[in-house]
Amino acid sequence: MARGLGGLATVAATAPFVGIIGTLLGIFDAFRGCGCEKTAYMAAVAGYLSESLMPSEAGLAVAIMASTAHQYLSARLDYFDMEMRNAAREMPGYLAPLTRP
Repeated sequence: MARGLGGLATVAATAPFVGIIGTLLGIFDAFRGCGCEKTAYMAAVAGYLSESLMPSEAGLAVAIMASTAHQYLSARLDYFDMEMRNAAREMPGYLAPLTRP
């Protein structure tokens, strides 16, 4: 039942870094190819810089959702494991009256 939880944890751990890489590529793209004056250059680049932060936001959103899902599913799995252990421990007590002649 725990199959896939490791992958979910990996997504939660790596998504922010993937977002940062996307942001860095967006920043590099924003500064490329503008041969303007400094004032016009900053005005032209400002819009691209704000857009380049979107991958970081998306990476953080994915990481938060994946981390929350991982914690929730891990807690449910631990609860289910505890319930199964308790049921297995109580089973001989239920079956003992049935085996007596």
